[in-house]
Amino acid sequence: MKNIKKIILGLVFVAFAFSLSAQRTGELMYFSTLPQASKYNPANHGNNKLYIEIPVLGHFGMSVNTSGFAYKDFVNQHPVYPDSLQLDFNGFADKLKDNNYVGFGMSTDLLGFGFTFDKVNHVSFNLSLNFESRFNFSKGLFDLITRGTDSQDRELDVFKDKLLDATSYLTAAFGYARDIDDKLTVGGNVKLYFGLMNITSKKTDVTVEFDGATMATISNIDINTSNAFANWYMKSSSSGDGATFDDVEGVPSNIFKNKGFGLDLGATYKINDAMEVSASVIDLGWINWKSNSINVHSANPNTRVEFAGAETQYDNMGNDLDDYFNDLADSLKNSFDLVTTKNGGYSTAIPTKLYLGYSWNFFPNMYAQALYKGRIIAGTLENSLTFAYTYRLGRLQASVGNTIAAKFFNPSIMVSLGDIFYCGATFASSTNLAQTSGLTTYLGFNVVFKNKKKKNLGEKLKDATSSLSLLER
Repeated sequence: MKNIKKIILGLVFVAFAFSLSAQRTGELMYFSTLPQASKYNPANHGNNKLYIEIPVLGHFGMSVNTSGFAYKDFVNQHPVYPDSLQLDFNGFADKLKDNNYVGFGMSTDLLGFGFTFDKVNHVSFNLSLNFESRFNFSKGLFDLITRGTDSQDRELDVFKDKLLDATSYLTAAFGYARDIDDKLTVGGNVKLYFGLMNITSKKTDVTVEFDGATMATISNIDINTSNAFANWYMKSSSSGDGATFDDVEGVPSNIFKNKGFGLDLGATYKINDAMEVSASVIDLGWINWKSNSINVHSANPNTRVEFAGAETQYDNMGNDLDDYFNDLADSLKNSFDLVTTKNGGYSTAIPTKLYLGYSWNFFPNMYAQALYKGRIIAGTLENSLTFAYTYRLGRLQASVGNTIAAKFFNPSIMVSLGDIFYCGATFASSTNLAQTSGLTTYLGFNVVFKNKKKKNLGEKLKDATSSLSLLER
């Protein structure tokens, strides 16, 4: 049983490490004057005559998120040795939902610039590198580790529906925004996607059943994968030959085989001098995967493979158990026998985001803001609502906020300096990193040349106050 636990734990942590690629962003940027705000709404063009992003560091962000569990749920202080830590499998299993996920993401802008002409037309270009993924697992996986066959239902779902979705791609975005009048601005981005790597789980069902001294496994696995860097295949995982990897030439041409197309659409409308509403749809698009595209599937889907206990004499226990585990290994190979076949390609959607925003300049230099975000990923809709407060003093802008999502408390903070530098972070549920179930950090640098600054409500009130003082004199 200990060996089986080690094997299962090894698979979990390998999959966890591989899933370090699911992107989430900082919503406070939506209301800023930064050029990068156009990532959330292409009508948010700022007030720059010209801006140039510092390569790679124009925008760099990383994030980790889970379905609700945190580091402290799994690793905590040892009850006997206070200066030591322990892995709490039972406590962690109790924190899990029926279906769980974990992911980590990263994105960076390789190149970006934009400019304004005729005062009302705004053009931009951006080239970015993106990684996104999600590793899913069922509560039954850790129930099997911690409780073994002690299950009331006599059945555990170890994996259900999708095991892993991962993708890496380049995005070339061509943007245009126009001020229709003093109140309405519209904008859009045309995006070309170039795929680097993808793994899409169509189905990864693994179930364990218990019946007295007998245990049985049933599996059905169906995964599509494509990449631009290597061709890999295996005749059968049960054959013992393993997977074969062949390096390929012409990587750039392979990248251009994995082509995709997308659109961003957005608008902002000023209700009056103090209030503004906005809306946008981001990443309405997909990628067609053609390069080294293969399908990995079960050779014997839904085959039931049974395992029974081992009978042995005390003086021959070592040899009998060795034979038993060899037979068990052969049975597992047959149960999870995987084969690969080439396919003609497949398509995947880019996670689409919907934003609805409101901003109120309620006092000089002070703003109250609200933002709804909907995100479609892995066939599910994630909803969140962010409330923020922003203070602008000259070139300095500072924002704090909270996002209501699966949990109520998800604080955010962002600071920017004259559109030249910005940084921010969003915490899921807690500012204590050991207790947070998600963390997003980001920063960026620009070189900017300003247009004549448009005055906000605070500056207009200040001018009016100055004028009254002059009249009194």
